[in-house]
Formats: sequence, C-alpha cells, structure tokens
Amino acid sequence: AARALAELAKDDVVEEVERAYGHERFRFGPEYILPKPIDPRILIRESAAVAQAAIAEGVAGKPMTMELHQESLSVRLGTGRETMRHLMLRARQTPLTVAFSDGASETVLRACGILMDEGIAKPVLLGSEEEIRAAVGRLNIDRRGITIVDPARSPRRSSYLDDYVHHRRRHGLMRKTAEERLARRDCFAAMMVSSGDVDMMIAGVGTHYSESMRTILEIIGPADGAKRIVSVYMVLLPQRVFFLADCAVNIEPDAEQLAEIAVLASQAARSLGFEPRVAMLSFSNFGSIEHALASKVRRATELTKQRARDLIIDGEMQLAIAVNGEIRQEYFAWSDLKDDANVLIFPDLQSGNIALHLLQYVSNAVAIGPILLGTKYPAHLVQYGATVEEIVNLTAVGVVEAAAQRHLNVAGLPGAQYAGGE
Repeated sequence: AARALAELAKDDVVEEVERAYGHERFRFGPEYILPKPIDPRILIRESAAVAQAAIAEGVAGKPMTMELHQESLSVRLGTGRETMRHLMLRARQTPLTVAFSDGASETVLRACGILMDEGIAKPVLLGSEEEIRAAVGRLNIDRRGITIVDPARSPRRSSYLDDYVHHRRRHGLMRKTAEERLARRDCFAAMMVSSGDVDMMIAGVGTHYSESMRTILEIIGPADGAKRIVSVYMVLLPQRVFFLADCAVNIEPDAEQLAEIAVLASQAARSLGFEPRVAMLSFSNFGSIEHALASKVRRATELTKQRARDLIIDGEMQLAIAVNGEIRQEYFAWSDLKDDANVLIFPDLQSGNIALHLLQYVSNAVAIGPILLGTKYPAHLVQYGATVEEIVNLTAVGVVEAAAQRHLNVAGLPGAQYAGGE
C-alpha cells in the first residue's frame, strides 16, 4: 500500500483534486509527497497493490491478476463506471485520429494525455506549436503520439481555403471572408475532418458554443438523408443509463423533427451497446389532455413508428410513466413499453436542457455530451468550462459511435448515418 501511494504521488494530479483545493497546482517534490485523500485513484491502486502482495506471498485464497482485480473494483463502483469501462475498451479497438481545436488548453492537454495513455485516440492539437510544446512541458505530458498543427503555418491551409470557398460559393461566401474564418481553429478543424485528414473533431472549449455549432453546420453539414443535426446526452446514474435528446441543438422541433430526433437517438444508443426503448415525453399520457403540444408528441410517436418499425417506442407520456414500471403496469399495462425507457425524447430543448441540468447538479449524474448526431462526418462540441473527465468521456463515446457508423457504412447496412424510412 505504501509503495502504491508513493508511485501515485509521482503521477500527474487529476484535475478534480486540484479543483477541490482551489485550483492549487501539485507536483511531486518536498511540498507534495503523498496523494491527496480525495484522489479517486487511491482506492484501486492501493487495493490492487495489497492484493498483488498477497498473491506474491502465497497467502491469497483466490489468486488473480492485478488487471482483473482492478477491473472488479471498477465494477463495484457502479453502473456508470462499468458502462464507461466497456466503452473505453471498445474505443481502444479502433482508436481514431481526433483534432482538438483548442490545442493549447491545459484541460485539453490533460485529457489528451489520458486518451493517449488509454489508447483511445490519436490527438491532433491545433494552435501555436511553441505555445503547445511549452504547455506540454509544464504538465509533464509524454509528447510521443501527439501531433501539433499550427493553422497559420500548415501546408494544407491553401487547399482548405480553396475547398471552403468552393463548398460555400453559392451561400454568399467571399474569399476574403473565408480566409478570416479559416484563421479560427474550429473552422480549420472542421476542414480537416471534411477533407479526411482526421477522423473526428472536438471543439468548443475556448469558443462560444453557437459559433462552433454554426461552423459544423456550414462546413460538415448533415449526413446524406438527414435533414438536421441533433444532439443526445448519455447520462450515467448509479444503477441506470439514459439517453436524453434533444438538449442542445433544436429549440422547438415539430412532429417531423421530433421523429428524426427519436430515430437518431435510438441509433446512437444501439451503437453504444444499448437496446433502445424510447419514450416520447409530454405533460399528457396517451391522449389524456387535448392540447397542441401533446398532439405534436403524439404525432411524432406515430411518425417514428412508421420510420423504424422494429423500434420499441411509445408516447405521448409523462416521465414517471416512462421510467417507473410499477405505475406503468398499474395504469397502462397495454403500453408498448414493457421495460423502462432508456431513450427519453423531450418535446423541446428547454425541457430537455432543464432535465439534464437537474440530473447533473441535483443527483450528481455523469452527463456525456452533447453527442452530435446526423453529421456528415464525426464532430462534437463541449461547453466551455468542461473538465478533463468530460472531454475524455465525450471523445471515447464519439470514437465508439463513429466506429459503429463506419462499420455500417462499409457493410452497406440500413441505418448507416440515418435510418429515415428504414
């Protein structure tokens, strides 16, 4: 146990520990020789080290490898951690090249260090090479595996500019304006993705969400057959996992748009290893209230059933009916939902966003997203102020989802990118 603590003290301190101590910076030395007690890694490192010592000394009743013991501890910490463990393992199988538009951000750099250590992604950092290298040195991050691209000096800049102007020439884009926009790193990252130079992009740490979203809409755009880009959050609770849509993009979707959101969200759930059970949420239960808002959700449910006939879906319904089997069985035993819903489709962005924040800040749920769906190429945004954990989780989930869609595309299966009508 002592050796495990000593070794852990030499590792880079996780962001949540520094945040808990008023963003104080810790580095191994005379003032920091033991990990802080709230460091979440202590439990697994110490316990695994003691177990390994017991095995080595021949006193263990059930010998096992260090790796298996660490995995068993992770499982005991809850459904959310176990879910992320599975997704991390899946992401390692097909690590993608991911462009991070805010390459000099310490938060992004810490996240990229973890992504490389775990073999989840191959980071491409956008920004000043001198600035990024200095930050990498300060944080003591292994430079191997990191690619740095300075948009101002990139040999691909001229080619990107020509492609950008050609792509937006009938949307009023002048070459001078294109040059100015391409100086923005999120715009440059989007061109890298659309040109096939990287597999995915993560933006938003240092820019306004709406600006980066507009860039993705203009440069990457919707996938073939998709009419719009939507978002879904994967929410991890101690014993449950939910997918919430749309909480970040479409403000007041109509019935057609709600149906598309439901189809794309259910596809994302399936790509991430969950069999979707969809609830179309409302303040009304199955026609109990005649109102335009309830009718919209009712119509959206019918349209979704027509587009995805094998999908388990029902609505319109209140949240309690969707997630509480006892109430549903007592009052609506005939519902198509035999098990609790895990994909929740909100009638508008306002209700979805509020519900998401309630789960995050009242029940301490782990929310991963927004995961953008329906894009022509994989692209995701994080809100500014995002933590290292949030960036790592979103990247891992994005890699798994993108790999699943790539598999569908290669196999020529229905549902690749968009399942409208299938």
